[in-house]
Amino acid sequence: MLRSSFSRGFGSVVMLAGLLWPQIGIGEQAPVHVYSDSQSRAYQQVINGFMATMQSNGLSSEVRRVDSPLTAVASAKLALVLGDKAASQVLAIHDQTPVVVTMLSKPALLLGQSHITGVRLSFSMQEELTWISKAFPAQTDVGFLYTPAGDDEKIAAIRQFAQGIGIHIHAIALTNLKDLPEALRVLGKRADLIWGMDDSRILNAKTARTILAYTLKHKIPFVGPSAAWVRAGAAFALVRDYEDIGRQCGLLATSILQGAEPDQLAFQSPRKLQYMINTRVTDMMHISFSEEIIRGAVSR
Repeated sequence: MLRSSFSRGFGSVVMLAGLLWPQIGIGEQAPVHVYSDSQSRAYQQVINGFMATMQSNGLSSEVRRVDSPLTAVASAKLALVLGDKAASQVLAIHDQTPVVVTMLSKPALLLGQSHITGVRLSFSMQEELTWISKAFPAQTDVGFLYTPAGDDEKIAAIRQFAQGIGIHIHAIALTNLKDLPEALRVLGKRADLIWGMDDSRILNAKTARTILAYTLKHKIPFVGPSAAWVRAGAAFALVRDYEDIGRQCGLLATSILQGAEPDQLAFQSPRKLQYMINTRVTDMMHISFSEEIIRGAVSR
């Protein structure tokens, strides 16, 4: 199930030329061009939110969808770009047209790009740890795996914040995915909850079976990075409202069209936070959510 969910989100590239958006023309010159590498439901929700914001600002008639990276930046004041492959293609052109980007699993693509801003998909670690504490107050030993690629400051910041809310962090660096089973075994001896930090190098369709099988077998709740992981067996995940992410992108685009420089607009985390729980998994682990957590979940 998880593999199919990932495939739908990050599968083969399908351009948006075939979508029916009556308010958006195709190929005509316009200040704002929209270029995407998928036509999945989540991507369409982002674009719907973007268009809603542009329409509320009287700019919907200024938007055109395009079907190539070169067209995305040609004769445009701004481009909305969705997805890793689309972003890589646009960056390869080395054009300085302002870009608002989202739906990236590899934000490192954008390091040092002063003409780009956007909305990342991941929530801040403070938000994630705060919600772990709310949802699992009895689980105070939280473990996670990470790739040791210059993340020392990030890990130190996580430890410091976690200590302030009563959580003890157990972090294990994973340099080779072949060592994943052993890393989980060690982590499972130290932690009573495993946090799946949003790192596609460790958390992906290839590793999902190993991680979920281990946590379910040993009855250790796993906090996943997305709804797909909860449906596959994680106990909890913060999830995104893709239409609202599109609205955020629309606000950034409006600011740029009104004169702001992209490098003056910091990348944002999703402003609307939702969460999913998997009560079948937690019931099996004899873990109970509070009534408040159950009522607030978008799916259980």
